[in-house]
Amino acid sequence: MGERGSAVSGEAAESGCPVIETPRLVLRGFEASDAEAVERLAGDRAIAEMTLRLPHPYRVEDAREWIAVLAGASARGESITWAATLRESGELIGAVGLELNLAEYARHRAELGYWIGRPYWGRGYATEAGRAVLRHAFETMGLRRVYATHFAKNPASGRVLEKLGMRREGVMRGYVVKWGEVLDGVIMAILREDWDAMRKQDLGNAGTEQA
Repeated sequence: MGERGSAVSGEAAESGCPVIETPRLVLRGFEASDAEAVERLAGDRAIAEMTLRLPHPYRVEDAREWIAVLAGASARGESITWAATLRESGELIGAVGLELNLAEYARHRAELGYWIGRPYWGRGYATEAGRAVLRHAFETMGLRRVYATHFAKNPASGRVLEKLGMRREGVMRGYVVKWGEVLDGVIMAILREDWDAMRKQDLGNAGTEQA
C-alpha cells in the first residue's frame, strides 16, 4: 500500500493537528491564509452536491468561519481536520478529517470525511490522504473502528472507501434531504483488525518484492 512511508511529525499547526507526510502529500492544520483556496475549491457545485454539510454557494466568509472553529473543535476532542496539500508545491487540494464522539461508550470510533477539489480528481489523492489518516487513527490514536457514509448516487466515493479497506455495512434509506432530493446513504467501515491484516499483507508483499 502507498502509505508505507507516511510519517507523523511532532509539529502541529494552529489547529492542533499533527502534521502527516505521505509520498505526495502533506496533511496539516488549516490556517487563516487558506480561506481563499478553500472557497475556490469547496465553492464548486460538484463538491457541495456530494457532501453532507457544504452549502452552495460557498463564500470566502464561510471558509474563514469554518477555519476559525477548527482549532476549538480539535481542542475539545470533537474532530481533527487536516488540509491536504501537495508536498512539492504546498498547494491546497482538499480536506480530510475525523469526527470524534466524546461519549464514553463511543470514544473508540470515529467518522472519516473528506473532499478533494475537482482539478485534482482521478489522481489517487483521496486514497493517499485517507490511508494516512486511518494509520493515524488506528496506530496513534488507538481507535477500534472508523466508518464513513457516502450518498448512494455517488459510487465513486464508495470506490475510494473500498480502496481504504472499508466494507459496506448497509444502506440508510432516506438518509438526508439535499437540495430537495431525498438521498440514501451507504455506510462503510473498517476495524482495527482489518487494518492490521492489511498492514501485514502490505509488509509481506514488500518483502516479496525485495527478495
